[in-house]
Amino acid sequence: MEFSAFHRLPKKDRREIYRKQDTCGVGNTKHRSKDYLVKSNRESGSGRGDIFIIPDLLEKKAVVMELNVADKAFDMEKESLSALNQIDEKGYIDELEQIGYKNILKYGISFFRKNCWVTVVDVQ
Repeated sequence: MEFSAFHRLPKKDRREIYRKQDTCGVGNTKHRSKDYLVKSNRESGSGRGDIFIIPDLLEKKAVVMELNVADKAFDMEKESLSALNQIDEKGYIDELEQIGYKNILKYGISFFRKNCWVTVVDVQ
């Protein structure tokens, strides 16, 4: 397992990143299973995507997840859609497409306390 350093970020921003990734149970890790590589806080496009699940074969589905925290329960759907928009705006899937992945799932996930809202888009 590899841990990423966030020493250049203000403490407030680091806490927010840790909080939303810990909610998903990923933290700042890189993990390899038999068929997939799971990375978090990975540089891609013009930013850093929250979670990438990269399969060993190009024919399998790759996954990009962006996580947001909503200020109110009412804003969860909006924040989920905002996370999907960020994946597109920052070009998080561009590198995967250049490598040759054609089946990519984009997840926009928002959290409010113990609740979450998930929006999924299948890119083919």
